[in-house]
Amino acid sequence: MTAKRASSSQRDDDRRTVPTAQQRVLRRLRNLLPQRDEPISWLEAEHLAAHQAMLLNRLAGGLDMDAADFITSLPTIRLELHDDLPIPHVSYWHPVSQRWIIALKLGLSSTDQRTAILHEFKRILDYGRTGSLYDARRPHGYVQAEMAADYFTGCALMPGREVRVALRVDTSPTYVADTFHVSEELAIRRLSELGALTHHLPNLERREP
Repeated sequence: MTAKRASSSQRDDDRRTVPTAQQRVLRRLRNLLPQRDEPISWLEAEHLAAHQAMLLNRLAGGLDMDAADFITSLPTIRLELHDDLPIPHVSYWHPVSQRWIIALKLGLSSTDQRTAILHEFKRILDYGRTGSLYDARRPHGYVQAEMAADYFTGCALMPGREVRVALRVDTSPTYVADTFHVSEELAIRRLSELGALTHHLPNLERREP
């Protein structure tokens, strides 16, 4: 995955023609969104994120690419590193270059970069529909949107079937994290989601939808 240090000239001059097949990636993933206006339940949000992650991995696997590398290879996505970013990561639409920018704070580890890319990509997929998917009028509407992005990230970077294969070798979160090149925190969360967390762990902060 190749990131660029941001500059105004890059933003203004970096334009490319989008190949049709790659242009359809966002459309195909967004087509999985429910076609209704009322907010979905958390269970539906999990299923949606899982289906999107599965399709993303299938598309990336067809090119023998990691999900994060596949995302940053899309002509409609540009990865940038910023040393003055006040938060670890953010995404936004850049109207001049006609691209989605995924901006990461300089200094993030490679595993944190991969996690951030997947998280922000889910936010991009949900863009324009966040209000109808996750009801902002509910106390936890915004939290649900963030949790959906986290859940999508775990599904994409740690597919359930592959995790279960890895667990035949070693069930420790450290081993699983190393195997999938993710943080131990993400490995613990994903193992918990899959009901496969067998090691005794200290109490972790848990967010509820």
